[in-house]
Amino acid sequence: MFLPCFLLKLTPVPSTRGVAGMTSGISMALVWFGLAFAALAAAREDGELRKLAAEAYQAGHIETGHLYLNQVIAQNASKMEVTLNTLDEILKQSRRSDAKLRAEQPNVPFSENPAAERAARELCSLEKIGIVSANHQSVKHAASILLEHHLHHRRLFEAQELIDRYAVENSHDLFWRILQAQVYRRLNSAQTRPLFDKLKNEMDLNHPDPEIRKLWKEFDEQWASMKESLPLAIQPLFEGSPLPHMEPDDLDLEWDTVATRSARIVAPLIDRLAAKALTVPQIVPWRDKSGLTDPVRALDLHLLSQPTENLMNLRKVQEERYELEGYRDKPTDTEILYQFRRYPWSSSSQEDLRDLANRDLFGGHAQSALRSFQDLLSHALDAETKDASQVGIWTARNQIESPQTASELLGDEDPDRELSWLGKPTTAIEICRQLLANQASPPKQSPPSPETPLLELVQRIIRIPPRAAWNSRTSSKMDLTTSEGTLLVSGRDMLALFDTKDTEAPLWSSFSPPSLTETKTPDTNHPGFFRPRLSNGRLYTRWGFSSEPPRGIAAIDRSSGIAQWSTGEVQKDPQRLLNVPLGDPVPENGLLYHLEWSSPVDVNQGRGRELNLVCLDPSRGATRWRAPIASAGRESDLTASLERSQPAFAIYGNSVTISGGAVFSNSNSGLIARSDIRDGRTDWIYHYDPVTPNDRTVLNHGSAPLLTEEKVICMPKDARGIFALDRKTGRLLWENTLVLGVQIIGTLENL
Repeated sequence: MFLPCFLLKLTPVPSTRGVAGMTSGISMALVWFGLAFAALAAAREDGELRKLAAEAYQAGHIETGHLYLNQVIAQNASKMEVTLNTLDEILKQSRRSDAKLRAEQPNVPFSENPAAERAARELCSLEKIGIVSANHQSVKHAASILLEHHLHHRRLFEAQELIDRYAVENSHDLFWRILQAQVYRRLNSAQTRPLFDKLKNEMDLNHPDPEIRKLWKEFDEQWASMKESLPLAIQPLFEGSPLPHMEPDDLDLEWDTVATRSARIVAPLIDRLAAKALTVPQIVPWRDKSGLTDPVRALDLHLLSQPTENLMNLRKVQEERYELEGYRDKPTDTEILYQFRRYPWSSSSQEDLRDLANRDLFGGHAQSALRSFQDLLSHALDAETKDASQVGIWTARNQIESPQTASELLGDEDPDRELSWLGKPTTAIEICRQLLANQASPPKQSPPSPETPLLELVQRIIRIPPRAAWNSRTSSKMDLTTSEGTLLVSGRDMLALFDTKDTEAPLWSSFSPPSLTETKTPDTNHPGFFRPRLSNGRLYTRWGFSSEPPRGIAAIDRSSGIAQWSTGEVQKDPQRLLNVPLGDPVPENGLLYHLEWSSPVDVNQGRGRELNLVCLDPSRGATRWRAPIASAGRESDLTASLERSQPAFAIYGNSVTISGGAVFSNSNSGLIARSDIRDGRTDWIYHYDPVTPNDRTVLNHGSAPLLTEEKVICMPKDARGIFALDRKTGRLLWENTLVLGVQIIGTLENL
C-alpha cells in the first residue's frame, strides 16, 4: 500500500518576533495537512464501511449492515446527497428483509425494524424541511414504513396527521391520494368511502403515463375487493320525513306513494299502511344499511312533518275505523299502547292513552307518563287535550328531574301562554310555580363541598375480605362506590360494605356460592363494570347465585347484605333459555331495566341468540315484560354482528341509560338501540362496525350511552373510538376512531 505524497511549501510569515513567525506558519501548514489527510481517510473509511455493509447484507446480517451505513451517515452529516443515498439503501435492504420474512412467515402481520423506522423518520424529516421532494421514490417508501409503524403501535393521531399532510401538500400526486384512502380504511374512518368514491370517479385505466396507469390498475383491484366492506360515510341529518331514506319491502309501492303524495289525498292508504306496519313484525333498514328504524314510528314522524290541515282526512278515517274495531271498554295497558300506535290520530285512542298516562304518573312511573304525554301533545287537535298533555309533561319532569326553579321546569315554553288548568286559564309560568310548591318534599340542592387540600387528605387502608372479587383468568377488577357514609366494594363474586370512617372490617360481606353442578372454574370473560345500584334501601345487581357467568338479577338488603330475591334461582331448569344479564340493572321509572342475552344452550353459540331489553318489578323480581331488540339470523341483526359477537367482551357489559321516556342500550355486540320505556318496543337500531378480537383491549370497559340534548354518545367495548348518534333517529352524526378510550367520564359545559 502506497501512502500519498504531499509537497509542503513553507512560506515565512512577517513577524516582529522573528523565529516565532516562522513557527506559526509551520503550525498552520500542519493543520491544513491534517485536515486533508482526515478527509482522505474518511473517504476511504466510507468505502470500507459500504463494502462491509454489503458483505453483511449478503450474509443475512441485516442489522449489522444497517450499523455500517449509519456510520457513513454520521461521518457525512453535512452532505445531503450522501445521506439520502445511504438512507435509501437502508430502506431498500429493509424491504428485501421484510419480503424474505413474509415468505418464511406469511402469518406475521408486522415485524419490528428499528433501523428502517429511523431511516424512514429521517427521510420524512428531510422532506419536511425541503431537502428532498415528496415525489422522490425513497420518500414514498419511507412514509409507507412510518405509517405502518404508527398503525401497528396504535399511534393513530400521528398516522392520520402524517398522511393528511402529504395528501394535502401533494394533491397532484396520485400515490399520496391512494395511500390516504388506504390509511383511512385501516382507521375505519367514515371519511374512507368519500375518498374511495372520488378516486373511483377519476380513475383512468388508459392514462398515458405508465406509472400512473399502474397506480390506477392497482387501485381498481383494491376497489373491487373492498367496496362492499368500506366504512359507511356520515350522511347529512335529514329534515322532515324519514321515509325517503328508508328501504322497506315495498312491492306495491305503498310506502313510495305515501312518501311522495300529500296526506290529504292518500289518507285511506296511510291507514292501511299503518295497520300493515304494526301487524307484521318488522323493522325497516335505512337505505345506507347503517341501521334500522321502527316503520310505525317512521310513518308517524313523516305525518308529523306534514302541515296540520293535511291530516284532517286522516283523523276522520282513523276515528271511523277505530269505532268499527269494537275495542272493549276497559283495555289493558298493552292494548292501549297497541290501539294508539294503530290509530294515533283518533281522538278516542288518544283519550285512552291520556288515562294511561295519568295512571302511570300517579303510580310512580313518571318516565312512562312523560312518553305518553309527549305522544298526546304531538297528535291531539283539541286545545283541552293539548293543554292537559303539556301540564302532564311538566308534572312528569318535576318528578324525574327535580328542578329548582319554575323557569327551569318551564323550559323553552312561553311563560305568558295561558293554558286550561284546574278549570281556569293559568299562565305557564304560574302552573310551573304551583307544581314546584305542591311537590311532596321539594329537593334542596346541597352547596358544593369545599375542596380539601391534598395535605389534609387522610389515607385509609380498606381491608377487603381475602377472596378473589373476580374469578377469571384475565386481570381482576373491582369497583368502589360511596354513598351515605358507606363504601361498597363490588365484583362479580363478592360484595362488601364498609363504613367510610372505619375500613378495617366490612359491615357485611357476601360471596356468590357455587351451585351443586357448578365447577366454579375461572372463565375467560373480560372484566367490566360491576356497580350495584342503590334504591329504597336495596342494592340491585347481577349476581351469580346459580352459575357462571351470572344468570340473574338480585336485590340485596343494604343494611344486612341479605338477598331479598334473585331471578337466577328460576333458571336452574336446563330446558329454559340461558338468560344472561349484560349490565347492572337500572332502577328508574319505579321499575328495573337491564339488557340480556338469551341463548338456547350456550352463551358462546351465536345461532339462536337474542338481545332483549328486560323490565322487572323491583319489589319481588317478577318480569313485567321482555322485549327483543335483535335476533341472530334475522333482519334485526342486519350485519350479523350479534351472531358473530364474543361473550368475552359482551357478558360483563354496560348499564342502559334512561331519559325522555326512552331506554338507550349499548350491547357491546355491534349495535346501539333505543326502545320505548313503556313496553320495550324498539324505536331504532344503529349498527357500528366491530373491530376484530385481535384489535380489542381489555382496558376498554365501554360505557353506558351518554346523552346530551340531541345526541347519544357511545363508546362500546368492541368498537374503536367514540361516536355520536341523533337521539331521534339513531343516525350517525360524528365519530372519532383515533381515540383509544377506556370509559366516558361524563359531560361538562357541552364538553
